[in-house]
Amino acid sequence: MVIISYYVPNEKVHVTSTCPSIEDSRNSSKSQTQPAQHTFHTLNTLSQITAADREKNTIKRPWPVIAMGIDKELLRAGTGPKPVPGQTVTVHCTGFGKNGDLTKTFWSTKDPGQKPFTFQIGQGKVIKGWDEGVLGMQVGEVARLRCSPDYAYGPSGFAAWGIQPNSVLVFEIEVLNVE
Repeated sequence: MVIISYYVPNEKVHVTSTCPSIEDSRNSSKSQTQPAQHTFHTLNTLSQITAADREKNTIKRPWPVIAMGIDKELLRAGTGPKPVPGQTVTVHCTGFGKNGDLTKTFWSTKDPGQKPFTFQIGQGKVIKGWDEGVLGMQVGEVARLRCSPDYAYGPSGFAAWGIQPNSVLVFEIEVLNVE
């Protein structure tokens, strides 16, 4: 018997599927076309996932892959339009990964003296992780984008900000406006 268990965060459902294994079907006289059995456990809120569960890694917060080299964790859904290549996008952003430590900030538009960052999307004016990651976000959306080195600053890094060569970076981005 093979047991597959996963959590679907947007649906707030924990799914456990049991399927006969190849070995089970060889040793059974039952039809091999028997459907898998599914058990659904509805969670009322994400707060039911305890810190102990996370520590044990029994329930992991997913980072769905949205493009090769970019993972996205949705923090707050947006309600506005999504940008299209060539449009001007304004975002609040905090970048993590200074000196190879993903808990250390290397830049934030929310720091004193900083302002929201504006760029033309899909034109190669920012790192590839932003061009492709922000493209799928809506105005009002807040998400974390985890970018592989190829979608960040690559083998050169960005020494002025303490970004080492071949660093994975995480950006917390809020899309403020699209024009």
